[in-house]
Order: sequence, then C-alpha cells, then structure tokens
Amino acid sequence: MGLSKDEANRILVEEGWFHGHNKILREHNVSNEQAAQLKVGIFKLVLGKVLEAKAEIAKLQVAIGRMEAVCRAGVVPKLAEAQNAYSPDVWKLREEMRALDGWVISLLESDISLLAAIENPETAGGRVKSLQQSFADLWNLRLKGFKLMARHPEVFDLLLHIK
Repeated sequence: MGLSKDEANRILVEEGWFHGHNKILREHNVSNEQAAQLKVGIFKLVLGKVLEAKAEIAKLQVAIGRMEAVCRAGVVPKLAEAQNAYSPDVWKLREEMRALDGWVISLLESDISLLAAIENPETAGGRVKSLQQSFADLWNLRLKGFKLMARHPEVFDLLLHIK
C-alpha cells in the first residue's frame, strides 16, 4: 500500500473510517486484498463498539426497571415517613439515578464514537454541540412554565448534518 500505517490511521481518523477508506483507495495504490483487509478491520472495530452499546442498553433497561420499582414503592403513602424528605425510597431513587445516568452517558459516548467513525468527526462534534444547545433550550422552556418534565421534542435537531 503506498503509505505508512500511521498515515493510513491519520486519514481514517480525520475523514471518518469509511470516507477515509475511500480516500485511501482513490489516492494510494492499494491491492484488492489490502482494501478488503482494511474494510474488514474497520467493520471489526465498529462491531466492537456496537456490541458495547448493546450491553449498555441492557444495563440501561435494568437501571430503568430498578427506578420504576422504587417509584412504584414511593407512590404508596407512608405516613411514618411523611415528614422525612429523604426517606429510604428517596435515597434508593437517587442511587438508581446515578446508575442510570452513568449508563446513559456511556451509551451516548458509544453513539458519538460510532458517529465519528461511520460518518466523520465533524458530524459527531456537531451532534455534541447541538445537544448542548438543545438541552439549554429545553431547560429554558421548562423553567418558564415551571414544568420541569414537559416534553419539547422540537428543540432537538434529529437530522445528521453530514459533510
């Protein structure tokens, strides 16, 4: 292949793995065997991250299930705990919230990593920036009406802005 491994990796990272693969094929003398090996290597790396995301989703489901159980227990009035804002149900819910948050962030990292690899780093960076703005907009809308759980899907840009 007329380029070093470091140079090939630089192209793949900068362009996104498949766009980088295309650039390598167009600009360098690559045999069919080398091209096929490179593509297989890319798919193996993507598969590893996909399997990681799949495991994170399973852990998210478990965390949500535990939160649901705590909430169901919490909606049963307990007069003995009425004056205790931090009853055991609250502590348990807070504990489960930390688990949920961790797995959501882990899944988001997998999503952004896959987006950078499959599309390109610019698109992934744009997604992160748009999420930051979307969540700020969501919070501001919720605060105006003191409806902190109100849905406003319109603030989220669900289109991928692919270069």
